Amino acid sequence: MKIGILALKKLFLCALFLFLPLCLFAQEESATTVALFPVWGDNQDINRQFGEEVLRAVNNMSGFTPFTVDLRNLPADVFSHGSPPYLSPSRSVTGTSTYAITGEVNRNQQAGQWHFRLYLWRMSDAKLICSDDLSAVDRMECRRMLPALLEWMFSQIREEPVPTPPAPPVITPDVTELPTREPRPRQAVTDNWMNIGFRFGGGLQINSAPSWEGILDGFTPHDIYNYYQIIQGGLYLNIQPASFFGIQLEAVFAQNLEMERASLMFPALLRISHRKESSLFSILGGGYLTIPMGESADTYNFQHAPPLGWTAGFMIGNKAGSGHYFLDIRYARDFGDNRRIGVQDAGFRRNLLSISVGYEFGFIER
Repeated sequence: MKIGILALKKLFLCALFLFLPLCLFAQEESATTVALFPVWGDNQDINRQFGEEVLRAVNNMSGFTPFTVDLRNLPADVFSHGSPPYLSPSRSVTGTSTYAITGEVNRNQQAGQWHFRLYLWRMSDAKLICSDDLSAVDRMECRRMLPALLEWMFSQIREEPVPTPPAPPVITPDVTELPTREPRPRQAVTDNWMNIGFRFGGGLQINSAPSWEGILDGFTPHDIYNYYQIIQGGLYLNIQPASFFGIQLEAVFAQNLEMERASLMFPALLRISHRKESSLFSILGGGYLTIPMGESADTYNFQHAPPLGWTAGFMIGNKAGSGHYFLDIRYARDFGDNRRIGVQDAGFRRNLLSISVGYEFGFIER
């Protein structure tokens, strides 16, 4: 049994060092940033839908990183009158982006289609590279046609002058004003129907048991606690019926470093998520099934933890490559007590507090 546990330890450590470089270097190599302006037109719902399809298509293009421009808070040097910023974009709005895309959509009543025209701008010299259009009945037809249209438009990019930052204006410094910062491009977290991921880390196993010491002298019984270091790692599948709600099924291996005891845990969790630009925050909670894999190495031979328990925690993550990396903090507690074999005593209750890091891949985009 001990030989089997040592083999499992070596296997787990090998897997840990194998997945560590993937997590650390999952961030995409430097990509060209493309600023996406809101689509201009009379139908706000169609404007939003076609704009989301442009974001999806550019996000799937190799070598380009999109971010959406917020026109609700314009810089001080962009006037609210005159040409709208989505018709003649300026670097004050697009920040450090290399290119920008603007668009307008109109209804063709006779054909029963939406006429969607896109403009591709080079922001180093505020020059229009090209424009093209498509006609689509609805959002799904637009989704099918956009990738080919954007590939052709970006193929029209020729040699560009090296971008140079604009010369700072000659103004009299005002110590009462705080310096402004250009908007930082952010890559949006993709919303998918399904996700798979892995995580690994460590934590504490806290065994709580009642102490009867001093009971004959009138002292009140109280709990005592023993602490053990653990390592753990696992895989999971996350199914998202809605963008904010999901069901997550996990398989987690946990090893007690101070006792020859290991276990496999199979949590079934409800996951509530909130996505904002490149960030992700999720709350998880549910139950788990435990399968023991070893025995205690101390003098007393304890049975393993009861098969069922509950767990809760949260995870925070950020966009990296095709998925996102995350930090997971979790607490778990068994429903019943561990007891010594052949001894009638109170036993102890197992509690687990763990911190893990991991990476999540999405597929089947919503």
